[in-house]
Amino acid sequence: MIRIAYFGSPSFSAELLRKLVLAPEHGKDFQIDLAVCPPDKPAGRGLTLQKSPTKHAAEEFHIPIFDVSAKQNSQQLIDVLSERKIDICLVFAYGEIISSMVLNSVKGGFINVHPSLLPRFRGPNPVCMPLLLDEKETGVTLMQMDQHMDTGDIIFQESFPIATEATIQSVLTQAISIAFEGIITLIKSGFKIVTKPQNSSLATYTLLLKRDDGYISSEILSESLKNGHIETSILPIYTKYLSRNKISAGQIPRQTSLYTLWKALHPWPGLWTTINQNGVQKRLKILTIDPNSTMRIVKVQLEGKRPISWDEFANNYSL
Repeated sequence: MIRIAYFGSPSFSAELLRKLVLAPEHGKDFQIDLAVCPPDKPAGRGLTLQKSPTKHAAEEFHIPIFDVSAKQNSQQLIDVLSERKIDICLVFAYGEIISSMVLNSVKGGFINVHPSLLPRFRGPNPVCMPLLLDEKETGVTLMQMDQHMDTGDIIFQESFPIATEATIQSVLTQAISIAFEGIITLIKSGFKIVTKPQNSSLATYTLLLKRDDGYISSEILSESLKNGHIETSILPIYTKYLSRNKISAGQIPRQTSLYTLWKALHPWPGLWTTINQNGVQKRLKILTIDPNSTMRIVKVQLEGKRPISWDEFANNYSL
């Protein structure tokens, strides 16, 4: 039986872990014998320590957990991997750098699940960027990890179309199903891996999104509602992508819509603007946009207020 350590953190990583544990092959062909998760982090107003979703899933299935920083405790992690007799490691959105010392400590190596068609969209947000750039397809890559970011040899790759109404969550749902099938196929083969190198000349890199990347000025928002489009050249998130990849503006869409921005940036960092209320700048979150009318805002939430319809907002406030 193949003994696997699973590295992950966010909810979509926890979803793949659950699918693997519940697979008929689990306990027969393979066993998840360790979950490696980042340390609990303070969250909320009380800064209470919160477990990652992957840690919650591991506890649900009584999987042993390593939850101190792998980056700062490399030797300790190596010792645990050895003690658990781990044959191979699966990594899906772990969120920490894994040292080359750790990568070389497991005979079967480390396999990374990356939800894009590498070498395109290397980096931290491979689902966001295809939506932002209005791509027609994306995919999943299983890759042998090396010491660099998303540069390892490709083990498995499969593409799928991006539906017009697709969101980050719906794309991730498809990606998880494909990744699961790819992993099960590898397990059944006894991890007899045939790889191919990436063509790094075709590589593009995504951005680590920050809260301000979801900001759209009230002037641009008002103008877009009148004109039915937004020029990508005036939106920092596009210009930063161009700069990061040293590519020309002709390689991205010239115009975009509020719906495209919303679905690519929801739930984090979200699409938002600010309005002046009695001399105070307040954040206005755009919660929902009508996919059938891509410049029609449906629901918003003003800082400190309950969510309301756009029509109700427009009747009581002005941008």
